[in-house]
This record gives sequence, structure tokens and C-alpha cells, in this order.
Amino acid sequence: MDNLKEIQEKLDAIYDEYKQNKYKLNAEKTKEVAQLLAGLTFDNDASISDIASRLSMFPADTSKFYFDMIAKNESADIELLDEVMEELLKSVKKANKPQTYLQKLVSAASAIMKNCKDKALTSVQLPQFVVYAANCAAKTKSYGEKFRSLADSTKGRIFALDYSAFERSALFNVWKAASTLSSEEYKPLVIEWGNKYGFETAKYAANQTVTDLTNGKTATDEKTAPISDKKAENISSANDMTLKELYASMKEDIAKEKDAVIKAVESVIAPMQNEINKYRFAKADEQSAEIQAVKQSLASAEAENAELKKQIEALEAKNSELDKSLNNAYEINRHEIAFEANKLRSELKSSFSLLYEDWLEYEFSDVSEINYESLQAIIKKVFRALDRNGIDYKGNNK
Repeated sequence: MDNLKEIQEKLDAIYDEYKQNKYKLNAEKTKEVAQLLAGLTFDNDASISDIASRLSMFPADTSKFYFDMIAKNESADIELLDEVMEELLKSVKKANKPQTYLQKLVSAASAIMKNCKDKALTSVQLPQFVVYAANCAAKTKSYGEKFRSLADSTKGRIFALDYSAFERSALFNVWKAASTLSSEEYKPLVIEWGNKYGFETAKYAANQTVTDLTNGKTATDEKTAPISDKKAENISSANDMTLKELYASMKEDIAKEKDAVIKAVESVIAPMQNEINKYRFAKADEQSAEIQAVKQSLASAEAENAELKKQIEALEAKNSELDKSLNNAYEINRHEIAFEANKLRSELKSSFSLLYEDWLEYEFSDVSEINYESLQAIIKKVFRALDRNGIDYKGNNK
């Protein structure tokens, strides 16, 4: 959890720098953001919604680097990628100008189609990306180039995705955008896609644009030689009948072939998927047990740490009281010593003042037996005064 918080704080700091730099981010920082988000993707405590939201906030190259890293990681399956793409598309649609985020989706789809190969064709969210890109292209001509970039970067493999979950009306803008593509490399995929989902592909097959996205004219409107209305009506009617019959036959064949392929694939995939699910659930249970054990260890360590903290606080409080008591005792002792010293000084002064007067009387007198006795008496009184006041002057001579 601490690692998750640290990564989120780093991402917040880089985003602040990104805003302050007028929404510009160098390649090194862009890759760093992608690496941090890729790390979060495999963190059980991280939110996929938060990861997708942060992807939508940073430059489009962030999505490219991020999905490159995730798609190349062996631990990532298409379901995980779909989960991230779903949340990313939600974030983009919530934006005030969702079309401005189109390049992020183009970068994501291109990276996944490039790295996941055939696995990408089973994606549920990639068709959603394509439909969204086509809807944007229908609104603004400049976004038609984004759709073209998506088709070119995937070499037309976006038309090999499964769009069966969509109504035909929802796919109209996809066909409208697809009909403007001119690449011979993936033209057969576009035609097959148009036929599969019920669109008239004859004009596109003949290199004629179905409908220009900006002015509603076809590419051959101004080049076609004028013919009579009746003749044109007959030709059109005949072509329509032929195309309808051809389309019905192709549609029926494709449906049969599709059903046969689906059944064959399902019969192979089902056992494999069961084994994969068993392994995934076993790993999930194992990881859950490990996580639970770690959480319990952490809880125990935190409880022990809290108890030690209480003991330390109690010892610190006790130490503080002892310091206070010691300081008080020291102050009292200092005052007592000072008082005793003053008292001793006063008593010595009182005792020696009279003896000093006696001494002055004999200090310069001639030496005699009487003077000697007097001086001897004075000296004895001095020593008695010292004894009386508890002063040890004898040392080791006792």
C-alpha cells in the first residue's frame, strides 16, 4: 500500500509539472509515467479506473508506451487490456471535448493490435474504439485522418475484429469512414467487412467513393459521362438486382462458414479455457492466502509496535519526572549547602574575632614565659573552635 501511495504521489507531481509546462511533457517523463502506470496495473490494490483516468490526462504518447508495455507482458491477457480500455473510453467520453482525446485511443488500439496479434481479434473493447473513432470522423473532417491513421497503423486489421454486438445502424459511420480509405493492402478486408455487415461495397470495390464526408458527392460525380434518365434508371435497377442476389448469396455462405469456424474453434478453446480458468483460480487463491498472511503479519507488527510505543512513552514520562525530582533535590541541596556555609562562616568569625584581638596584643611582644603561655592558650582556643565547628584539620596525623 505504501508503494501504491508513493507511485500515485509521483504521478501527481509529474502531472503538476505537465500543467505548469503548458501541457507539454518530454519523452523521458512520458515513458516514466507509462512505466509507473504499468506497474500499478499489476498491483492488486490499484484501481483500473484510476489508471485509465490518469492515462486520459497525459499526452497520447503515454497511451502508446503504456499499452506497448502491457501488451508485451506475458502476465497480461486480453481481458485485462479490455478492462483498461473500457475505463479509458469512459474517461474520454466524460470529457468536455471527447474528440480531442481520440489520438489516445488510436495509440492504444495500434499498440494492442501490433503486440497481441491474433489475441487482439478477440477483444471486446477494440471494436468500441473503432466505432467511437468513426463517429468522431463523421463529425469533423480532421478526425477522418485519425481514423485513417488507425486503419493504416493496424494494416486494416481493425476490420477483422468482431462487430456482431452492434446494430447495423451503429456501424454506418464505420463504413462511411472505411469507404474513404484507398490502401490496396487491406482493401479486401474492408470489402469483406462491408459485405459481412450489410453495406453496398460494389462502388468501393471499383475504387469509387461511397459518400464524401464533407460535401456529399461521390468521387466520380463530375467525371461520369451524361446519360439519359431512362437508361440510367434501367442500369441502376439491373445492377441493384444483381448486387442484391450476390449479396444474399455471399451473406448466406459467410454465415454458414462463420458458424462452422466458430463451432470448431469453440471445441478447441473450451477445454483450454477451462484449464486456464482452473490455473487462474488456483493462483488467485494462492495469492489471496499469501496476501492474507502478510496482512496478518503487518497487523501483528503494528499492534506490537503500538505497545512498544506506549511503553516508550511511559518510560519517557517517568524519566521526565525523575529529572524534575532530581533538579528539585539539587536546588534544595544547593540552598542547604549555601546556608550551612554562611552559618559556618558566621560562627568562625564570631569565634576568631576575640582570639584575633588577643593575638594582636601579643603579636609584637617580647618572648617570655608569660607570653608563651598566653599564645599557647590562644592557639588551643583556635583548635577547639575548629573542632566545635566540625572542621577536620588533623588529617593523617591523628
